[in-house]
Amino acid sequence: MPGRKGFTGSAGRRVQCAGIPIPLWGHAGKVRLCSECQLRHNARMQRLDKGSECWSGNALILLFLFVSAPLSVTTTQAQEDAPRQPDRVGIYQTTPQGELHFHLFEPMDEAKSGDNPRPAILFFFGGGWTGGKPQQFYPQSRFFSGLGMTAICLEYRVSSVHGTTPFASVSDGRAALNYFHSHAGEFGIDPDKIVLAGGSAGGHVAACAALPGIRVPQDGPEKLDPPAVIPAALVLFNPVIDTSENGYGRRKIGEHWQWISPLHQVDATLPPTLILHGTADTTTPFTNVIEFREKARGLGRHCTVAAWPGEKHGFFNAGRRAYVSTLSEARNFLTNIGLITSP
Repeated sequence: MPGRKGFTGSAGRRVQCAGIPIPLWGHAGKVRLCSECQLRHNARMQRLDKGSECWSGNALILLFLFVSAPLSVTTTQAQEDAPRQPDRVGIYQTTPQGELHFHLFEPMDEAKSGDNPRPAILFFFGGGWTGGKPQQFYPQSRFFSGLGMTAICLEYRVSSVHGTTPFASVSDGRAALNYFHSHAGEFGIDPDKIVLAGGSAGGHVAACAALPGIRVPQDGPEKLDPPAVIPAALVLFNPVIDTSENGYGRRKIGEHWQWISPLHQVDATLPPTLILHGTADTTTPFTNVIEFREKARGLGRHCTVAAWPGEKHGFFNAGRRAYVSTLSEARNFLTNIGLITSP
């Protein structure tokens, strides 16, 4: 991966790399780390080496410092271990209910340059169009920014905060796609390499942003502009893909549920799509995404479903056992279609 280096770690230690805990076993040879985590590790090793040298000749001094200033040591370590935060937060749309922000992670690799536009991945959080926060996808954003992508977590309107319907969420997703396409130069993004991603209802928002057939009631408060570009790819984590009574969302959406059902609106413009889904999901049934895949393939489109046997809804989130494997699957998919440079 661009900007990643390797070293042999001490047995049993764990180092945080782009949001993914990587076990470092002394007998396992080398592992690959991003340049930022490599520097952190080297600094820690230097401190350990210096500590060993000082201990042999100045044990009493070190003991005094440890006992008298524990808060200083703890604070320094906490700051060093703190997860990376967005490099930039700004407004991409102002709605009647308030401003909507983007949380942007810049590419971390060494080849970063304003003259070298980068692929971007836009993440939409889950929460049933009712709640949720962009921070859900901070860990994934750290990972993909470490692979040379501009990673962006987006706010969109939800009922518990804005008093809106799923149609507003869909409208905001489309607005985000169009905003970053039209402002690609400002953010160093390649406008032809924008990936949309999201989990659950956020996966639904991402899919709807990409499909031209999606529509909202003309007599309603929401407006939906046509997509300025068909995104380069979709990466959907257990998405709401069918809003009928066989899927999720029929009651929340109402009589026009079919207008924002990706299963019912998919067409031959669908970009290459990866769906990551647990087979035991009872919120967004696994059968929904299989049906979507078959319909997409019938239209001649590239759609892959990566299944996690026995996993339930939300299995992909940071801290869950499938978190690393879902990122690996997504990375391989984007590499295979040419959006990420192979390690």
